[in-house]
Amino acid sequence: MISDFIKKHHCTKICKALHLPKLQEIPWTTCDKEDTPFNPKITFERPEVQEQDLELISIVRQGSLALNTAAQSRLK
Repeated sequence: MISDFIKKHHCTKICKALHLPKLQEIPWTTCDKEDTPFNPKITFERPEVQEQDLELISIVRQGSLALNTAAQSRLK
C-alpha cells in the first residue's frame, strides 16, 4: 500500500516549499515479539517515586488548576 503511494506520488510546490526529500520506501525487517519494548516482562520492578518527583507533580497540578480556573472565569 505504501509502495503504491510512493510510486504514484508527484511532488507539488508544497513538497518543494517544505524542502521534503523524495519519497522512498524504508527497508525493515520483522523481529520476534519478545525482542520488542512493547512486550514488557511481568517480572520487572516498579520504579520508585522520589520526593522531588512528588513535588514536581504537585507544582504541575497547581499550574493546571490555575489555568483551568482562569479559562473558566473568562468564559463567564
